[in-house]
Amino acid sequence: QVRLLLGLTTSVIAVATVFYHVAEGWGFLDAAYFATVTIATVGYGDFAPQTVPGKIFTMVYVLVGIGLFVAAGTALADHLIRKARADERERYERAEATRRRRRD
Repeated sequence: QVRLLLGLTTSVIAVATVFYHVAEGWGFLDAAYFATVTIATVGYGDFAPQTVPGKIFTMVYVLVGIGLFVAAGTALADHLIRKARADERERYERAEATRRRRRD
């Protein structure tokens, strides 16, 4: 699930990057920068679409992209927390097994 969401998020950013490069005439770095800060809800305001297609695309992109970005971040955080808990549980069980062996 994490890989899928991160892959989808990366794909959406890549599509937006190409769109902004073509529709707005921005360089790829500027287009990727705008695509990323937009769905991350940072929105510095240093770039803004000037064309009608760019504005319409951005409205749809924000609605789809923000939800996807949040879902990917949430899934990644959940995965990392579960992994940390499993590692902690494994360390605890090893320590308990060592204590039992020492008592016996």
